[in-house]
Amino acid sequence: MNYRSYFFIVVLVFIATSLKMYGQNQPQFKVGDEVEIQNLSAVWMPGHVIGILNEDRLYYRVKLDDENAPNVYFNHVLPEGVRGRGLPKQAPLPPAKAVAVAAPREHDPLQFKVGDEVEVPDTSGFWVEGHVIGILNEDRVYYRVKLDDDKAPTTLFNHIVPPNIRAKGSAQLSNPLAAVGTMTDVYYDATRGRNRGIITALNGNIAKVRFFGCPKDETVDRSLLHDPATVTPDDPGIESLMGRWTLTKVGISSAAIAWGRNGGIEIGPTGTFTWNHGEGKPPVKGKWTTDAKVPGTDSGTQFHDGILISDADGTPWKVMMVKGSTDRIEVQRMCSGETIGGSRAR
Repeated sequence: MNYRSYFFIVVLVFIATSLKMYGQNQPQFKVGDEVEIQNLSAVWMPGHVIGILNEDRLYYRVKLDDENAPNVYFNHVLPEGVRGRGLPKQAPLPPAKAVAVAAPREHDPLQFKVGDEVEVPDTSGFWVEGHVIGILNEDRVYYRVKLDDDKAPTTLFNHIVPPNIRAKGSAQLSNPLAAVGTMTDVYYDATRGRNRGIITALNGNIAKVRFFGCPKDETVDRSLLHDPATVTPDDPGIESLMGRWTLTKVGISSAAIAWGRNGGIEIGPTGTFTWNHGEGKPPVKGKWTTDAKVPGTDSGTQFHDGILISDADGTPWKVMMVKGSTDRIEVQRMCSGETIGGSRAR
């Protein structure tokens, strides 16, 4: 065989293969056609086409005519696993060629149409903008959404269910007056609180917040910003913090510590404090502010009502009453586990 003949044979094989692949991706049936497919027992059963997917390859979605069959809906039926009604039987195909799905439930109402501008959660859980490019309304409603940001790590989302899609700009903000420079409480979800800080940036549905005492901003979904909880200076829990307190690092005995020679804090009822860091160190004086518990939290400084003070470097610390006590406090550096214990000075 010479080179020219060999080349001609290769070209013919390529063309034949291409035509076969092309034919596999061309639908032989349309939605509504009456067909037969194999059920999970490899028995040919009558049904009708309810959907066609032509993505990486061609698939049919078929609903059996027998509503009482163990599995009525089949997704991703390959072309070789479906035939027109009344055709001669073929050799059974492996049952895996037809994938059964859950029985249908009552359909969700269609809220959007193809082309609508919407928002969906991205892979990090942030609501981002996109538009509907497809709708599947079979066992339930699913939306296909393409993000507006073509540079996003994932730009196409299939099978978005109605709870995870909303109209663009329709977010119900818990803190609609949030602005850069204002204080906010940040939640994990509708009920679980996370922390409190200052808003440093707002961009669409995204907010950046610097939690008190933390070195960097946290990026959060804007819908999770809430008006900060408050506690008044005359609250009994705040009033109980007034007075003089001797301090010592947690884990070191505070016995026989005298206020003034060693560390101590005096908290005044008029909103002032004096923090004595010990002999040889000048006291720090300033104004304290109340800091309420962030609702829905269960640990950390954000779990307690207290007051905020600052050390000589301007770092915020929170003074809190030890739970169940009236004569012991904790002074904890914000965004840190560093804690100083205190007892009421005698």
